[in-house]
Amino acid sequence: MPARDVIAIEELAKFGQGTANIALTFTPLVAANDAYFLNDGNVILVFHNSSSGGAEIATVISVADEDGRTGDITVTVPAASGGGVLGIATAGPFSPALYNQIGASDLGKVFVDTLVADLSVCALHFVP
Repeated sequence: MPARDVIAIEELAKFGQGTANIALTFTPLVAANDAYFLNDGNVILVFHNSSSGGAEIATVISVADEDGRTGDITVTVPAASGGGVLGIATAGPFSPALYNQIGASDLGKVFVDTLVADLSVCALHFVP
C-alpha cells in the first residue's frame, strides 16, 4: 500500500477569529492512498463532497481498546446540490486512546479511509 497522504492541520486561535472569515484549506482524499492527521484530541474534521451524484463515505479508523473492541466512525457526506449548497459533514474530536495509531511509525496518527474520489477534508485544531 502506498504511503498515506497527510491531512494538513489548521490552527484556530484560542479565543476565535473574531469577525474575520476563516478560509478552510481542504486536502483531497485519494482512495488508493487513504490519509492521516496528527491528533491530540482537539481536532475536528470537515469533509466536503464535490459530487452532485449522491452521498459519499469516509471512515475514521479506531484502534482496539483494552477489551479488543473497535469503533470506526463512518462519515456520510451529502452530495453538493448546486445553488451554493455544499456537501459538508463534520466529525470529531477524536479521543487519542481510541483513535491514535500505536505502531512506532504511526504513533499519534489517526487514519482516514475512503473508496471514492470526490471527497476532501480539512482538519481544524482547537487550542485548548
